Amino acid sequence: MKQFIDLVGGSGTEYRFRLWGPGEAHPPIAGNFAVVRVTGGGESEILGVGHVLDLSRLDRPSGDQTALYTRLNIASARRLAEHEDLASRHPVLRDAGP
Repeated sequence: MKQFIDLVGGSGTEYRFRLWGPGEAHPPIAGNFAVVRVTGGGESEILGVGHVLDLSRLDRPSGDQTALYTRLNIASARRLAEHEDLASRHPVLRDAGP
């Protein structure tokens, strides 16, 4: 799995997400996340995006080729704006509020 991925929102803005690796603890901080599956050709398929107040409480996706990527955003206005931009282009998995 790639350590970082860049997702493009509806506006064309790129957002960098970091892999939340197996066995790693995540800080209890608000942020955006993306669930990604790596296809047979090594391409990334975005299964969905979301945002939460505490990333440490997210369930990890199951499957060997599926990973959770996170983007730390403390300010609720920025987190929500980025989520709305990403959600205009990718499926939404969870909307946990600002």
